[in-house]
Amino acid sequence: DELMEGVRRPERRDIYSCPYLLTSGMTRAKGNSAVRQMIHTDLDGLAVPAVTLTGSAIVGSGTPGHGHIYVRTSDSMTAAEHDVLCRALSGWLGGDSKYSDNDVLRPVGTLNHKTSSVGPGHPEAGAPLVVHWIRRPDGSAPMTKADLAAALGIPDLDTAASTTSSRASSSRPGG
Repeated sequence: DELMEGVRRPERRDIYSCPYLLTSGMTRAKGNSAVRQMIHTDLDGLAVPAVTLTGSAIVGSGTPGHGHIYVRTSDSMTAAEHDVLCRALSGWLGGDSKYSDNDVLRPVGTLNHKTSSVGPGHPEAGAPLVVHWIRRPDGSAPMTKADLAAALGIPDLDTAASTTSSRASSSRPGG
Protein backbone atom coordinates (compact mmCIF):
# COMPACT_ATOMS: atom_id res chain seq x y z
CA ASP A 1 0.00 0.00 0.00
CA GLU A 2 2.79 2.41 0.93
CA LEU A 3 4.63 1.63 -2.32
CA MET A 4 1.54 2.29 -4.46
CA GLU A 5 0.85 5.51 -2.56
CA GLY A 6 4.36 6.67 -3.45
CA VAL A 7 3.76 5.81 -7.12
CA ARG A 8 0.47 7.78 -7.20
CA ARG A 9 1.81 10.97 -5.63
CA PRO A 10 2.09 13.80 -8.13
CA GLU A 11 5.44 15.12 -6.93
CA ARG A 12 8.61 14.21 -8.74
CA ARG A 13 9.55 10.59 -7.96
CA ASP A 14 11.54 8.24 -10.12
CA ILE A 15 11.00 4.58 -9.30
CA TYR A 16 13.46 1.82 -10.11
CA SER A 17 13.27 -1.93 -9.65
CA CYS A 18 15.72 -4.78 -10.04
CA PRO A 19 14.32 -7.26 -12.61
CA TYR A 20 15.95 -10.16 -10.74
CA LEU A 21 15.05 -11.54 -7.31
CA LEU A 22 17.96 -10.89 -4.97
CA THR A 23 19.06 -13.26 -2.23
CA SER A 24 20.18 -11.05 0.65
CA GLY A 25 17.68 -8.41 1.69
CA MET A 26 18.78 -4.89 0.89
CA THR A 27 22.19 -5.82 -0.55
CA ARG A 28 22.29 -5.23 -4.28
CA ALA A 29 25.60 -6.82 -5.27
CA LYS A 30 26.46 -8.19 -8.70
CA GLY A 31 25.97 -11.96 -8.78
CA ASN A 32 23.54 -11.82 -5.85
CA SER A 33 20.41 -12.79 -7.78
CA ALA A 34 18.51 -15.90 -6.74
CA VAL A 35 17.65 -17.03 -10.28
CA ARG A 36 18.79 -15.79 -13.69
CA GLN A 37 16.31 -16.86 -16.37
CA MET A 38 16.53 -13.80 -18.58
CA ILE A 39 19.05 -11.41 -19.99
CA HIS A 40 18.65 -7.70 -20.61
CA THR A 41 20.35 -4.58 -21.88
CA ASP A 42 19.68 -0.87 -21.73
CA LEU A 43 19.53 1.00 -25.04
CA ASP A 44 19.84 4.73 -25.64
CA GLY A 45 18.90 5.79 -29.16
CA LEU A 46 16.36 2.99 -29.45
CA ALA A 47 14.75 2.76 -32.87
CA VAL A 48 12.65 -0.30 -31.89
CA PRO A 49 15.24 -2.83 -32.95
CA ALA A 50 14.14 -5.83 -34.89
CA VAL A 51 14.69 -8.19 -31.98
CA THR A 52 13.46 -11.50 -33.28
CA LEU A 53 14.61 -13.54 -30.31
CA THR A 54 11.90 -15.80 -28.93
CA GLY A 55 10.79 -14.67 -25.50
CA SER A 56 11.88 -11.04 -25.92
CA ALA A 57 10.13 -7.90 -24.72
CA ILE A 58 10.91 -4.19 -25.13
CA VAL A 59 10.15 -1.45 -22.60
CA GLY A 60 10.26 2.26 -23.46
CA SER A 61 11.94 3.80 -20.40
CA GLY A 62 10.15 7.13 -20.76
CA THR A 63 12.96 9.17 -22.27
CA PRO A 64 12.29 9.29 -26.03
CA GLY A 65 14.46 6.76 -27.85
CA HIS A 66 15.57 4.93 -24.70
CA GLY A 67 14.52 1.49 -23.58
CA HIS A 68 15.27 -1.92 -22.15
CA ILE A 69 15.31 -5.24 -23.98
CA TYR A 70 14.56 -8.41 -22.01
CA VAL A 71 14.94 -11.98 -23.30
CA ARG A 72 13.73 -14.93 -21.22
CA THR A 73 15.43 -18.31 -21.17
CA SER A 74 13.93 -21.68 -20.31
CA ASP A 75 16.78 -22.63 -18.02
CA SER A 76 18.61 -20.81 -15.26
CA MET A 77 22.17 -19.63 -15.82
CA THR A 78 25.23 -18.95 -13.74
CA ALA A 79 26.42 -15.41 -13.08
CA ALA A 80 29.20 -15.90 -15.66
CA GLU A 81 26.76 -17.21 -18.32
CA HIS A 82 24.43 -14.29 -17.59
CA ASP A 83 27.28 -11.81 -18.00
CA VAL A 84 28.38 -13.38 -21.32
CA LEU A 85 24.83 -13.44 -22.74
CA CYS A 86 23.95 -9.90 -21.60
CA ARG A 87 27.24 -8.58 -23.01
CA ALA A 88 26.51 -10.33 -26.33
CA LEU A 89 22.94 -8.95 -26.46
CA SER A 90 24.23 -5.45 -25.73
CA GLY A 91 26.89 -5.74 -28.43
CA TRP A 92 24.41 -7.16 -30.95
CA LEU A 93 21.97 -4.27 -30.41
CA GLY A 94 24.46 -1.49 -29.71
CA GLY A 95 23.37 -1.20 -26.09
CA ASP A 96 25.32 0.23 -23.21
CA SER A 97 27.02 -1.55 -20.33
CA LYS A 98 23.92 -1.68 -18.09
CA TYR A 99 23.29 -5.42 -17.97
CA SER A 100 24.21 -6.83 -14.56
CA ASP A 101 21.89 -8.96 -12.46
CA ASN A 102 21.85 -6.16 -9.87
CA ASP A 103 20.77 -3.36 -12.22
CA VAL A 104 17.82 -1.20 -11.34
CA LEU A 105 15.59 -0.16 -14.23
CA ARG A 106 12.33 1.76 -14.56
CA PRO A 107 9.30 -0.58 -14.34
CA VAL A 108 6.38 -0.31 -16.76
CA GLY A 109 3.65 2.05 -15.56
CA THR A 110 5.93 4.36 -13.58
CA LEU A 111 6.93 7.89 -14.53
CA ASN A 112 10.27 9.13 -15.83
CA HIS A 113 10.84 12.68 -14.63
CA LYS A 114 14.07 13.07 -16.59
CA THR A 115 12.63 15.21 -19.40
CA SER A 116 15.64 17.38 -20.18
CA SER A 117 16.38 15.23 -23.25
CA VAL A 118 13.03 16.14 -24.82
CA GLY A 119 14.15 19.70 -25.50
CA PRO A 120 12.50 23.10 -25.09
CA GLY A 121 9.36 23.68 -27.10
CA HIS A 122 8.54 19.96 -27.32
CA PRO A 123 4.94 19.31 -26.18
CA GLU A 124 6.18 16.92 -23.46
CA ALA A 125 8.97 19.21 -22.15
CA GLY A 126 8.77 19.36 -18.38
CA ALA A 127 6.04 16.72 -18.08
CA PRO A 128 6.91 13.29 -16.72
CA LEU A 129 6.83 10.54 -19.33
CA VAL A 130 5.28 7.11 -18.80
CA VAL A 131 7.46 3.99 -18.88
CA HIS A 132 5.55 1.70 -21.26
CA TRP A 133 5.60 -1.54 -23.21
CA ILE A 134 6.89 -1.16 -26.76
CA ARG A 135 6.52 -4.90 -27.25
CA ARG A 136 5.00 -7.07 -24.54
CA PRO A 137 6.21 -10.59 -23.90
CA ASP A 138 4.46 -12.73 -26.49
CA GLY A 139 3.90 -15.80 -24.33
CA SER A 140 5.95 -18.06 -26.59
CA ALA A 141 8.19 -20.68 -25.05
CA PRO A 142 11.59 -19.14 -24.30
CA MET A 143 14.82 -20.42 -25.83
CA THR A 144 17.35 -22.46 -23.93
CA LYS A 145 20.44 -20.55 -22.87
CA ALA A 146 22.47 -22.59 -25.41
CA ASP A 147 20.10 -21.65 -28.27
CA LEU A 148 20.16 -18.02 -27.16
CA ALA A 149 23.97 -18.09 -27.10
CA ALA A 150 24.03 -19.49 -30.64
CA ALA A 151 21.56 -16.82 -31.83
CA LEU A 152 23.88 -14.16 -30.38
CA GLY A 153 26.95 -15.63 -32.07
CA ILE A 154 28.44 -17.50 -29.10
CA PRO A 155 29.35 -21.00 -30.34
CA ASP A 156 30.21 -22.44 -26.90
CA LEU A 157 28.58 -20.80 -23.86
CA ASP A 158 30.44 -23.01 -21.36
CA THR A 159 33.85 -21.95 -22.71
CA ALA A 160 32.86 -18.28 -22.92
CA ALA A 161 31.48 -18.33 -19.36
CA SER A 162 34.54 -20.09 -17.92
CA THR A 163 36.80 -17.51 -19.61
CA THR A 164 34.72 -14.69 -18.10
CA SER A 165 34.71 -16.39 -14.70
CA SER A 166 38.51 -16.90 -14.83
CA ARG A 167 39.10 -13.21 -15.71
CA ALA A 168 36.85 -12.09 -12.83
CA SER A 169 38.56 -14.28 -10.22
CA SER A 170 42.08 -13.31 -11.39
CA SER A 171 41.22 -9.61 -11.05
CA ARG A 172 40.16 -10.02 -7.38
CA PRO A 173 42.76 -9.49 -4.68
CA GLY A 174 44.32 -12.84 -3.88
CA GLY A 175 42.78 -14.36 -7.05
